[in-house]
Amino acid sequence: MVGKPNYPKPSTAPSIRRGVWKVPKLAKAAAIVLVTTALAGCVDPKRRQEDLNPGFNPNYYGAVVPRPDKPPHKWTKFVAVAGQPEPVPAEWVSTPEGQYAHSIVLPDPLPKDSGYKWTMSATDYFLHLCEKEAGEFVYRRAIGVRGFLFARPPIVPDDRTVAERYRLEAPMFEAQYQNLGYTASERGREFVAPPFRTFEYMEEPVTEQSQPAVVRVSDYIDRPPTLIGLEMLAEPLSQYLVTWRGIRRKRDREHGIAGSELIVVSRETSEVLGFLREFGISGRRGALNWMNAARCPELAAKSPRPDIEQSFRFLSSVLVPVVAPQKGRRFNERP
Repeated sequence: MVGKPNYPKPSTAPSIRRGVWKVPKLAKAAAIVLVTTALAGCVDPKRRQEDLNPGFNPNYYGAVVPRPDKPPHKWTKFVAVAGQPEPVPAEWVSTPEGQYAHSIVLPDPLPKDSGYKWTMSATDYFLHLCEKEAGEFVYRRAIGVRGFLFARPPIVPDDRTVAERYRLEAPMFEAQYQNLGYTASERGREFVAPPFRTFEYMEEPVTEQSQPAVVRVSDYIDRPPTLIGLEMLAEPLSQYLVTWRGIRRKRDREHGIAGSELIVVSRETSEVLGFLREFGISGRRGALNWMNAARCPELAAKSPRPDIEQSFRFLSSVLVPVVAPQKGRRFNERP
C-alpha cells in the first residue's frame, strides 16, 4: 500500500518578510530624508545662514520673521488729576505734556456719573456717551490766527498697538497719525495746506534735544504735498496752544469704548477757548482695532473723513485763520 507523498509544508517566511519589511522601508525613508537634509545644510536654516554669513538679516530678503508676542497691556496704577472725575492710568501723566493736558479744568467738565447701567450693551453705552457727553464746545473765537502750538505731539502707534484694548491713551486720536504722519512736517499738512487748510504755520516742542526747543513748520508745496519751511526756536511764539488727552469713563475699555478731548487754550491767560470731545467703539466679534473704530454719529456726519479732517474743521472754527479755507477738497488729495 502506497502512502501519501511526504510533501514539505509551505513556508510562511515570505509572508513574514513582507510584514516585517514595512518597518525597514519607513525607517529607510526617514534616514534618507535626514541625511539629505543634513548634507544640504538646512537642518536649522537660521543657524545655517548665520554660519555662512554672521551679518545675515532675513528682513532684507523678504523673509517673514515673527516677533515674540507681548502680554496684553493692563492698567495697574491710577492717579487723580484735576481735569477728570475719574483717576487716570499713571502712563497718561508720565510726561510733562501729559501732566499739563490732564491739569486743564474745562468749563463743562465730565460728570462723575457716566450713566452706565449693567443692563446696557456696548452699543447702548457708546450711544449714550455720544448723546450725553460728546460734542463741540466753543466758548470764544479768536479771529485772524496765523498758527498755533501743537503742545503734545503724539507718538505714532504701530499696527499691533492699535489692536490693543488698553495700550493707548486716546486710541482713535493717536491711531489717525498713521495716516497723517510721523514728523512735524508731515503732521503740519493737516493744518497748513492752502487754500483748503489755511493756517500759516504750526509749532511743536522738540523733546529729543537736551535744551528745550520748538520747531516751526510752514511753506506748503503741492507736489509732493509737504512742508518745506522748518525753523528752530528757543521758545514758542504762538498765542494759542492745542493739546489732547484721553478720558476715562466707567467700564469703557471693557466694552471697547474709548474717548478723547482736543482742547484749545490761550497761552497768555490759560483760558479754554473750546474743546472737542468724542468717543469711539471697536471690538465687534472680538476683533478690536482702533483704526476702524466707529465714531459718534453726529460728529462723524460733519466730515467726509473724520479721521483726518475733524481736527482741522474744529480748530478752524475756534482759531479762525486769516484766510478762510475753501471747501470741497479732502486732505492730501492732489488736483
